[in-house]
Amino acid sequence: MNSWGGQDRSTLEIARRLSQRWPVEVHAFTLEGKQLGLLEFHPVHPSFARPALLRNMLFHGATLLPLWLKAKFQGKKAPLIHATGACSLISDVIHVQFIHAAWSKTFAAMPLEFRSTQGMARSAYQKLVLEYDTRVEESLFTNKKRYIAISDSVARDLKTYFGIRDKITVIRHGVDSEKFRPSPGTRESIRTQCGVGPRELMIVFVGSYERKGLGPAIDAISRLSAANKARVKLVAVGGGNRAAFSAFAAKLGVAENLVFVEHTKEILPYYQAADLFLMPTFYEPFGLVILEAMACGLPCLVSRSAGASELMVEGASGSLIEDPANAAEISKKLELLLDDEKLRTRLGKGARKVAVRRSWDQVAEEYTTFFTPLLEGEK
Repeated sequence: MNSWGGQDRSTLEIARRLSQRWPVEVHAFTLEGKQLGLLEFHPVHPSFARPALLRNMLFHGATLLPLWLKAKFQGKKAPLIHATGACSLISDVIHVQFIHAAWSKTFAAMPLEFRSTQGMARSAYQKLVLEYDTRVEESLFTNKKRYIAISDSVARDLKTYFGIRDKITVIRHGVDSEKFRPSPGTRESIRTQCGVGPRELMIVFVGSYERKGLGPAIDAISRLSAANKARVKLVAVGGGNRAAFSAFAAKLGVAENLVFVEHTKEILPYYQAADLFLMPTFYEPFGLVILEAMACGLPCLVSRSAGASELMVEGASGSLIEDPANAAEISKKLELLLDDEKLRTRLGKGARKVAVRRSWDQVAEEYTTFFTPLLEGEK
């Protein structure tokens, strides 16, 4: 686990705080951060990132025996096993941050022009990985366990895809609003690096190009008025099929409006340099980057399908997209934000207020409330 991936970061933030109250063991390939000394780390070997299918299968196999032994032979002292998604074949509580069946259905319904493969089918390997993850979830997500869903939308998907009717608690992610905050410090250097002129507006997009909606974002830019199109840069920070999306932007005549930045751990300066955050995501159980952008005082235009949008109020702390495939809708809302600096300022201030109230300490309190009765013998 590391401190910069969305799922990993949230898990670390929670585990570190809970370890101040109860003994916490972490079973993972890696654990970043020497400051996490209260955690008892059990490394899983060998550690590698790819191929993903082999990595997932190895983790399931390597953690099965030690967790089974703990659960089987320690009696009343057996630990409460808290798994992130379907990472463990043995668990009491599952922290659900992604549902592969839901993403698969969403992907199938996506317009072909917004797929990074430009309408071609996914590779056989990608299908195999998705199939494996989906089948594991089907076998593990049962009514015999308890669930922490990171948004209302995830809670609904648990009911829809697995028939889980109760034992679901919604606890949304938090953000470090002291770290993620407005700051002019690196603004000009980042804007210059991205080719954003002094009179231009910088729109930042963060994440996986395909799933988080870079396609409709590009399409929306192409539909702007000539005046706005001439003064905006869409800075895409993340990863995906760059060639495919570059070709899509060129086809729509907005290649010069699009700037690619490689996936980076140092995302904060890009929030602080931007004028607007845009994420017309097709599937997003939460979207920690949205809450980070809000903490940085950015006006955010995001899909209602993003779990983080549940924290927003339309027109007060954000602007919401009803249909991420509808580039005309996105462009219309984007136009309003680009034309109205006062609106951007108001939404940015409202977003910051929401984010400040959603601290990791507050999230940890909600987890403590959840776990206390389970650790007192009501497991």
